[in-house]
Amino acid sequence: MTLQEKINSNPYLKVSNCTDIADIEYAIDQLHILDAEYGTNNKTLLKLWAQFLNKKNKFEATQIGC
Repeated sequence: MTLQEKINSNPYLKVSNCTDIADIEYAIDQLHILDAEYGTNNKTLLKLWAQFLNKKNKFEATQIGC
């Protein structure tokens, strides 16, 4: 299975499907697994990391009341 197929088959790896911090944490765990398999410098994974970390920061800011 290719990286893109793995990403497409995992609903948690679609940023819009993550509706709370627990979903984001699970997605990040899945990204760690893909990093181990495909390398931490993979452009596709780096883009996903950026999207998920941005969304996580937004969730955390909302919880703090910022």
